[in-house]
Amino acid sequence: MGNMLHLECVEHINHEALIQEGPVAPTLLRLAAGYKADLLVIGTRGHHGLDRLLQGSIAEEVFRMAPCPVLIVPPSATEDTNIVVHNILYPTSFSEISLRAAPYAFSLARRHRAQLILVHVLPETAINSKDDIARIRAPLEKRLRGLIPDKGGPSREPLACVEFGGVAERVVRASLEYQVDLIVLGIATAGAAVAHLDEGVTYRIVRTASCPVLTVRN
Repeated sequence: MGNMLHLECVEHINHEALIQEGPVAPTLLRLAAGYKADLLVIGTRGHHGLDRLLQGSIAEEVFRMAPCPVLIVPPSATEDTNIVVHNILYPTSFSEISLRAAPYAFSLARRHRAQLILVHVLPETAINSKDDIARIRAPLEKRLRGLIPDKGGPSREPLACVEFGGVAERVVRASLEYQVDLIVLGIATAGAAVAHLDEGVTYRIVRTASCPVLTVRN
């Protein structure tokens, strides 16, 4: 058991190693609450389709119900322990739920001196011509920049990006185009059953992103 819990990357960090029995998601949620965790970090296999319907998604059950923000690390993430955050993507619909994640995105960008990219996605049905794109984009880009507070914002001038199409697909594409190291998402609370339902926007982003995703629950 001692060998199972030995991780060289935490040797110089104050830590406690535990082995627990029971359903994974409820056990993690109980431990997070018991330890009053500020952050829960989990990996995901990215179940989808029939596997998701039958087995559910432990990651989604956790990030929908956790008492703290959850950092979900995809299988494609690097195993390098010297992680540097250069670019952070913050998608927002301007809803109260998505805006709840804004302070986390701003604070992390400031702390890591990272480039912050703010993204808002509209359906393609809003476009009829190139003139429409310019007319729609300008006020929305201005609204995105208006989210940045006078104090406590990122140390670098953020980028404002307005995309058209499916939300999950455009967010993931933007994360690849800007080579982001972290996506910060504001999400809604949901019960455990959601992990067995058809995947929504948040889970599609988590499942298909090539970088970790930080979820902040309302």
